[in-house]
Amino acid sequence: EWRLRTFNSMVYGSASSRDLLAGKWYEIGKSDDFRQCECPSVYPLPAATPGTEAAYEEARRAGMPDTVHKTSCGGDWWQLGSYDPGAPRSVGSFKPTPGWEDVFAQKRIDQGNFYASKDNEYPTLAGGKRRINWGWATVPPASAQTLPREVTFNAEARALQQYPIEEIAGLRAAAAFDRRGVAVRGSVGLGVPAGVARQAELLVSFALPSESATFGVRIGGSSSGDGIGCSVNYTAGAANASVACGGVRDSLPLLARETSVELRVFADWTFVEAYFQRGRVAITAKAAFSPDTVASLTSNVTVAADVSLFPMKSIWVDPDKVRAAPRVYK
Repeated sequence: EWRLRTFNSMVYGSASSRDLLAGKWYEIGKSDDFRQCECPSVYPLPAATPGTEAAYEEARRAGMPDTVHKTSCGGDWWQLGSYDPGAPRSVGSFKPTPGWEDVFAQKRIDQGNFYASKDNEYPTLAGGKRRINWGWATVPPASAQTLPREVTFNAEARALQQYPIEEIAGLRAAAAFDRRGVAVRGSVGLGVPAGVARQAELLVSFALPSESATFGVRIGGSSSGDGIGCSVNYTAGAANASVACGGVRDSLPLLARETSVELRVFADWTFVEAYFQRGRVAITAKAAFSPDTVASLTSNVTVAADVSLFPMKSIWVDPDKVRAAPRVYK
């Protein structure tokens, strides 16, 4: 039996794949476990965040959440729990998973200008499966779609992560800056030509210092109100760090074994998408970039950083290239 959950918490069923394709649905009833919200989605817990496979498998054997429930209510939210479909033509149940009650609480997907996201299961380049989510970036001049974000689960951090799909790297032009071990204290400009950074990807890995510090990046020009800064407010030994882009803030969980923080920022003329620690936190934020936009690193103590800045090429392609592309679904 196929199930459909609508915005008003109603659950509908379809008896077979043939009926589903024919649009034959029947009403099952209202679920008290799925709150009323726009753009709902219910899907199986996605694959492990790269590098956390062992923790994922250990948690799976011990009993971890099996389902993600996503909604849009004054922002986009998700929660993790255990789903029991019950018998056919019953609404089933969605409840906290024992030992994982904390992740059943509603968690904001993106604290910034992000709403009404849509997800689906898509093939990977290697032929596997992945969950991809797109958001509505409510930014000037007339909104846009965010980058497609692959959703994974980090059992060690007890958090879903969202990170641009690997195909995005195909939009990179030759690096305008690429250097390891940059010493950062105060403001360190990258020396890229003016204007390049307003349509670019800035990828920085900061080594965590032994003392508390605030470090990050700034993309912008010389005009008042131009550009944006994204930062990490780190307290040595703490389990969380406060992160921000412009006036948008969130809390980044850190693991005791981690020795660096990655900050990946995509600038696109009127806004940025910032991903902290491979998308453990993601922020979409408005930003005005002038023709003299440049990029710099910032820190109030000396930190080492590995830095790459890539100008990003246009997303638009010739229609004939689309028609000639290999078909995934046939």
